[in-house]
Amino acid sequence: MITWYQPRYLSFTWYEFWREPIDTPTAHDFTVHKEDPVTLGAGAGFIEVVPSDNIKVKSGIVDFTLQFVIDSYNQSFGGDFALQLYDDTKKEPVIEKPLYKANIWEGSEKKVLMTCRFAFSAESAKKYSIRARFASQGGSVSMGTINVTGTWIEQ
Repeated sequence: MITWYQPRYLSFTWYEFWREPIDTPTAHDFTVHKEDPVTLGAGAGFIEVVPSDNIKVKSGIVDFTLQFVIDSYNQSFGGDFALQLYDDTKKEPVIEKPLYKANIWEGSEKKVLMTCRFAFSAESAKKYSIRARFASQGGSVSMGTINVTGTWIEQ
C-alpha cells in the first residue's frame, strides 16, 4: 500500500492476506489391455469381458473409453450389441449402453473396431467390471484385444 503525505514524502506499507489452500483433485490415467478374446453367444445374457480386478479406481469421477475388435467369422448377424458397467459389490448394473453394429453378412471374414465411452462417479470400496451382451440370430461373436484407457479424478 502506498501512502502519499506531501509532495515530498512517500510511505510504503506491506500487507499480506492469508488464504485457505484450495484442495485440487488429482487426475490419474489408467490403461487396461486384455489380449484374450471373449466369445459372446447369441441371447446368452451379459458376459464379463473386463474383470473388476483390472479396473482399479478409488472414489471420484471416472471417464474411460473401451475399444475392441469384433471378429465375425462365417456367420450372418446384425442386431443388438450392448455394453454394461457393472457394480460387482452390489451385483447390479450401473450404466448400460446399446451400440450400433452394422450387419455383417456370411461368406467373408470381417473385423469391426468398436468404441464406447463411459463416465460415472465411482464410490470408494466398490469394484466395477465391464460386461457385454450379443443378441441376434447369429451363433456367436468374438471380442478380441479389449483396451480400456481413461482417467479418474480422486475426490
